[in-house]
Amino acid sequence: MKLIIAEKPSVAKQLRDALEPSARSGGKPGLFVGYKYTFCCALGHLFTYKMPEEINKDYEKWTLDNIPFDLPKEIPLKLSDKIRKDYFAVLEKEITSNKYDEIIIATDPDREGQGIYERIRSMIKNFPNIPETRIWIDEWTPELLVQAVNNRKPNSNYQGLKDAAECRAVEDYLVGLTSTRALTCKYGGFGNVISAGPVQTPTLYMIVKRENEINNFKSETYYNLYLIIKADDGSEVVMSHNSNEHLSETDVKNLKTKLLNSIANNQCYIEKETKKTQKRPLKLPNATDIQKELNILYGFDADKSSNLLQTLYQDKGLTTYPGTKAQEISQSASKIALKPLQNILASQKDLADIPFGEEIAQAVEQNYSISSNCVTSEGLAHEAITPVFGSIKPNTITSLTQDERRCYELVVRRYIQAFYPNAVFADTLLKTTIDGELFQTKGRVIEELGFMAITGAPKDTILPNVSEGYHDVVDFQPKEVVTTPPPRYTTATILEAMEKASRFVDNKHYADILKDKKVNGIGTDRTRNIILKSLELRHYYTIKGKSLIPSQKAMQLFEVLPENTHLDTPAFKARMEEELEWVEKGEMSKEDYLNKVYKEVEDMVEAIRNDTISRTISDGSTTFEEVCPNCGQPLTSTDKVVKCKQCNFIIYKNFKGKKLTDSQIKTLLQGKTTSVIKGFEKKDGGTFDAKLKLDENNQISFVFEDKDNVIGKCPRCGGDIIESIKGYKCTSPDCSFMIWKNNALLQSQKKKLTTKMVKDLLNNDKILVKGFTSPKKGTKYDAYLSLEDTGKYVNIKMSFK
Repeated sequence: MKLIIAEKPSVAKQLRDALEPSARSGGKPGLFVGYKYTFCCALGHLFTYKMPEEINKDYEKWTLDNIPFDLPKEIPLKLSDKIRKDYFAVLEKEITSNKYDEIIIATDPDREGQGIYERIRSMIKNFPNIPETRIWIDEWTPELLVQAVNNRKPNSNYQGLKDAAECRAVEDYLVGLTSTRALTCKYGGFGNVISAGPVQTPTLYMIVKRENEINNFKSETYYNLYLIIKADDGSEVVMSHNSNEHLSETDVKNLKTKLLNSIANNQCYIEKETKKTQKRPLKLPNATDIQKELNILYGFDADKSSNLLQTLYQDKGLTTYPGTKAQEISQSASKIALKPLQNILASQKDLADIPFGEEIAQAVEQNYSISSNCVTSEGLAHEAITPVFGSIKPNTITSLTQDERRCYELVVRRYIQAFYPNAVFADTLLKTTIDGELFQTKGRVIEELGFMAITGAPKDTILPNVSEGYHDVVDFQPKEVVTTPPPRYTTATILEAMEKASRFVDNKHYADILKDKKVNGIGTDRTRNIILKSLELRHYYTIKGKSLIPSQKAMQLFEVLPENTHLDTPAFKARMEEELEWVEKGEMSKEDYLNKVYKEVEDMVEAIRNDTISRTISDGSTTFEEVCPNCGQPLTSTDKVVKCKQCNFIIYKNFKGKKLTDSQIKTLLQGKTTSVIKGFEKKDGGTFDAKLKLDENNQISFVFEDKDNVIGKCPRCGGDIIESIKGYKCTSPDCSFMIWKNNALLQSQKKKLTTKMVKDLLNNDKILVKGFTSPKKGTKYDAYLSLEDTGKYVNIKMSFK
């Protein structure tokens, strides 16, 4: 029997469906047990490196004297969180069970996927001495998954990939932690951490550089000259002067005089070019594409958009894996490309409930084909984000929240437009040359909408009919132009800048590396939203409207950052990717790569330590008028938090989706309870109202209006259980514990659930209830009741002892 290890539950299920559909659920996420195979999985990265202070207590004190860190050659690992602990427990149990004659590795076919498996392997004691093979999944249809398994190779063939994964992880860890600690010790201090890293700092530099360009911008006034001619029908057509020079007012007047003197009979000869052009459907989206569009349309930040995509994929089962960087599907998937549209139609009875329902129905009915622009023959670790190829639970689409639906509609729109033909344009170019000066104008009319019937079409630029030949000159008209500074970045434009980071690198070699589809700029579609959110949380920028405005802290960082860190340029990532590829190919050893990292980190610390100018980077805070409830020391306030500089007390101003006012925070610090605040966000997308107060540990807690209605404590989270119209529910906003009054089991036995019964159930493992009525015999009997909490639902179970 063989054990197949996937990277996440959805892939374990895909492999099960392709290889052994009869394999039964093992009772754990992603665990399926068959006769030939057992399928199990990780949940992305299960392990992360321990922090330096967890390895050596000497590093608990932040000082320039104890860095660079002196850590073991193999940096110790720890489980990322409790959820991943559960996944690892399943993996460890299966791997060490002695049931298997082979382990088949089915993590993603890339450096990160290899690293995920190798970390799991390193953390299992008594790893069995059995063959370990690796499958390389390029396409995800059942037939090609079977083919990938049949073509598996020894895992030892991927030693270079393993080494590169470890090198990348160690470099991120050491550069990020060491630069942060060094900068904080030199220029920050307690409560003012100066965070840096190989991706976040180049990203921040783009935002800061743009702000400097705006601050240093000096407006310039110049003039353009326009030629106005008569069209065939006597209307006027304006043609612009094709010049790259900025003309002064005097220059443009002199040019006008010269040109007027150059034309004969007050006419000029117009050349006319007409041609038809086509535009292919848009490529399919990756996560960054969806994040950009949601920001443009609705102002969502990248983090919110990423969470919406994750919900549609993981919780709703409506879209494919969101962590992809691909913008195409594979050739094999293109053969069944209508399947996702058929699934959407099957999930809802009413076309009106489906985004683009009529268009989808037409595409399915007429057997449309997907555009070749959205299909690739290249191997893909993951295909573009699309509606799922598998079945959809009925009414899932109509159950979406407004924001979930907005996100889903974007995914569906980008998919259905790919089945429509090219858009066709009629382009017209008019041009004339007078005394060596070129004037021209362009017109464009959409003749066939094609895919733009779905995505929306730009307005036509319609020109009056102008035949080729001589036309009357009406005038030469100067126009004043005032230059404006470049706009600040928005979430959409900074995401695009991260994708196209090659534009910010002067070295052509490194720029070409960043352009490569395997690299795709800085950050990944899985991490760009995390990077931007962390920069915001670390007070490096704020969002006003849609604009990203760097803080004083961000501006000052690049005044002190040593040049030898190279963290202010995406070229750092390009150099890293080039050398990691050498490691993958065996052209550079892991030891040589890491020795180079250690030397760069040492040089960076030395440069910071030897800075002789005394400087402090601002944390952007002001003094808050109340004192710390923990230690009585003064509090400071930023746009994000109110915190104490002497202890770890902190209040986040954005709490459960609500922005707390200074007045409300002042009330909390005075030991009082706020008035009712409406609109706190639940995890399921709903909202609730509550008062706030500080509890005995000076943490914010909720106070609900119906406190007198509490009947017991929630066995799941410890919150209060209250009676509502439909049942007995937990008041904790992040807890969904609910016992429904209309219980089918009790109703079938002609028994009503009472408040006393619920109170007793909450306080006891099981309770004796008398007077049930048998539905078959009509006789009375007694039985024990108990609660079964699945984590999602609460069931009432009956027993007789």
